[in-house]
Amino acid sequence: MNVILRRHWWIVNVAAGVVGIIAMRLAEEYFPSLAPYATMLFLTLVGLSFLWVFTTKKGIWWAVAPGVGAIALAVAVLVSMLMPENNGWVGTLILGAAAFLIAAIPNSRDGMKVAYVVGAMILIIGFLMAPVTPVLKIILCVASAALGGYFIWRNRERLGRVSRT
Repeated sequence: MNVILRRHWWIVNVAAGVVGIIAMRLAEEYFPSLAPYATMLFLTLVGLSFLWVFTTKKGIWWAVAPGVGAIALAVAVLVSMLMPENNGWVGTLILGAAAFLIAAIPNSRDGMKVAYVVGAMILIIGFLMAPVTPVLKIILCVASAALGGYFIWRNRERLGRVSRT
């Protein structure tokens, strides 16, 4: 079985997706109140399947992005269930944090470091959407931009190599 999974690792992703879609369809059809949980299950299964591929097949470095992204979306769904009002900004912050995490995971491709910029921009949008005073929004946006700038500065050598290739 292990040899099959090493060669045909993508089957795990397909199986996770199919199980998640079946759960979503069953929940929508027969248990509508459980539909958000089924969506969380789907996203979590898909995310975990990609992270499994990333941890078992070191050459498939790109699997971390959909893995972390899907799990971040599952967390955003959970937050929307726990905080039904004014939750868009929290979900946006979760996605921004996920972009930072994707960039921070060591891999053989330094090009993924551009996710620091994406993460900083998404965090700024999330902070602008937050239900706080304008002064605090400005402080949070400046802090987010400074954090993104710090990570770019810290990785300037690697980013320079990527842009020259």
